[in-house]
Amino acid sequence: MTPQAPAHGLTLRPLPDRGSTSDGLLCVDLEDWHQILQQQLGASPRHCPVPFRRGLDALLDLLDRHNQKATFFVLGMTVAGSQGVVRELSDLGHEIATHGFDHIHLERRTTDEFREDLKRALGQLGELTGEPILGHRAPEFSLPRDRVGAFFDVLAELGLRYDSSVYPVAGERYGLAGFPRSPQRVETAYGPVIELPLATAKVAGRRIPIGGGGMWRLLPGRALRPLAQRARDEGVLLTTYVHNYEFDPHRLALSEVLPRSA
Repeated sequence: MTPQAPAHGLTLRPLPDRGSTSDGLLCVDLEDWHQILQQQLGASPRHCPVPFRRGLDALLDLLDRHNQKATFFVLGMTVAGSQGVVRELSDLGHEIATHGFDHIHLERRTTDEFREDLKRALGQLGELTGEPILGHRAPEFSLPRDRVGAFFDVLAELGLRYDSSVYPVAGERYGLAGFPRSPQRVETAYGPVIELPLATAKVAGRRIPIGGGGMWRLLPGRALRPLAQRARDEGVLLTTYVHNYEFDPHRLALSEVLPRSA
């Protein structure tokens, strides 16, 4: 395999084509929506276990009915208030990976701050599972675009084997334009890290994110399915994601987060 050196100064090697042995990869960003919103509003983030469990239980029921397993990227500050959930997910056969500890955009953190946050998250999950944690996803897919090499160096330095933080699109809040759409081996000073980019489809020559999140919440299935098939036809591995709170049968309520007036 000939290494590539695309934008951002990364040295990449494409993974061997294993054929269409999988319809895709299903990931869950395990978070507490209310807790993250409190943090973004400048309040002390408080875990809200009742809505957190509602959404998670609905998702687990759906996965069980379809006999499917997923990779759960676990946010450390959320499971600090619900530690039993990590063992529960592991016992059900789901993979446990890390989403970091705090949900802070990485372009607002130094490399050292990112390293310390990740160490904290890995230590927490290692204690809860008794097993090494191999996978990582950055909050909000927020690779620091001016320090991408340092980001992957930290992952490899701390023993992570794969990452799924790259959305290979030109986005405002996230995205690495020019990154390949297929899985890549990223060479670092501490060894390789496998990058599993989120799924995209090409529409009028432009890459469109179709891996989950807002696109899945806004577009109907009759629009998403042709885009997913187009991506498959283009040789893209469908790496997708959902959040547990998206399965909460109750409407997410800002009133549960904001302080009550006297």
